[in-house]
Amino acid sequence: MKPDVKKLPKAVVHVVPSLDVSYGGPAVSVPSLAAALDRRGIRGILVSIDANPLNALIESTTLPWLKARPGPIKKGYYSPNLTSMISAAVQEIEADTIHVHTVWGYPLVAAHRVARKTGCRLVVSPRSELYVESMRKSRLLKALVWPLGISAALAKANLLHATESREESAISSLGLPSPVATAANGIDLSISEKLIDRHTACESIGIDPQRYWVLFLSRLHPRKGPDLLIEAWAKAKIYELGWGCLIAGASDDSRYERQLRDRASALGLEPSIVWLGHIEGGRKIDTLAASDAFVLPTQFENFGMSIAEAMACSLPIITTDQTPWQSIASACAGWIIPANDVNAIEKALAKMAKTPSEMLRTMGTNAKQLVQPFSWEMAAEQMIVAYGMMSPLNEQMTKPIRYDARLR
Repeated sequence: MKPDVKKLPKAVVHVVPSLDVSYGGPAVSVPSLAAALDRRGIRGILVSIDANPLNALIESTTLPWLKARPGPIKKGYYSPNLTSMISAAVQEIEADTIHVHTVWGYPLVAAHRVARKTGCRLVVSPRSELYVESMRKSRLLKALVWPLGISAALAKANLLHATESREESAISSLGLPSPVATAANGIDLSISEKLIDRHTACESIGIDPQRYWVLFLSRLHPRKGPDLLIEAWAKAKIYELGWGCLIAGASDDSRYERQLRDRASALGLEPSIVWLGHIEGGRKIDTLAASDAFVLPTQFENFGMSIAEAMACSLPIITTDQTPWQSIASACAGWIIPANDVNAIEKALAKMAKTPSEMLRTMGTNAKQLVQPFSWEMAAEQMIVAYGMMSPLNEQMTKPIRYDARLR
């Protein structure tokens, strides 16, 4: 499909709650998309709510980045000067489109407000926040804040952007008048070219190269399933077969992280589990190079950046049926299991541990082939097609959009 050139933006303000590396996938995907669009002639600028953020990826680009002041309460990402920052960004690059990459919080309300004031078109990427599973979490609180600017912004958006078909269905089911388009995320496929040999990588991060290692790489959050992995690890006992587990990721909830570590200790797993904390740059590359397989027992993902990166690094994958990567099973690139199922994780780990090394390497090769189409250039091309589907600004809602807490 060719995009409608008349509808394409000339310059886009990308609004994200945070772009610090600890924020997770959007801290990589949003600047990567903006940079790829910039290479295609659509200028971009980033706006986030951050005090002293770290993001080497953005520093490696020429993208301007404006940082609004965080408010006293982190939940909801309120910022007293976010509106003025978005307005300044619009003026700085003469933007005609504001693309906000979140739903539940002040950034969407602020972006909508500036879009109406400046005449910019508004694009909203929910980034998994409108899945049924996500809507059910804190649903009473969400039902309260829904009419306080969220529903109006969604209903008056020029475009709602999904990254995969299941997310598109979830958004469409809300009955919003705005058009919905799907454009996948991408990854930096050159990551595989940076890998060093496994033995050196193991020594670099301080782990035993004589063991096999399965890697969990994501935020330490209940949605990602690290607690389920620990329970399954104890049941599978594949550490008796020479396997160890690398758990890498940051947490914004120190109490939850402490609970995970305490549970692993109580189950006697500490000798076979290595906690790496947040990793990035060369240390992340070395960790991927040192690993023999990858596991993410997530409740749901709209893309799964860490899954895709592990595939690009030729690792066989264990993940759930609530990601866009269902073809992993049919491609013989890993195992797809039900979400929220400790027994299923245990069985997949056991199958992985009993799979001959040569077969694991073949599965990793299959995984790498599977992810090859997902470059950032491809993602930018799909996003340009999606931008071409933007509608005129909906000044009047035909009817209030109701948040149904019972159904959701």
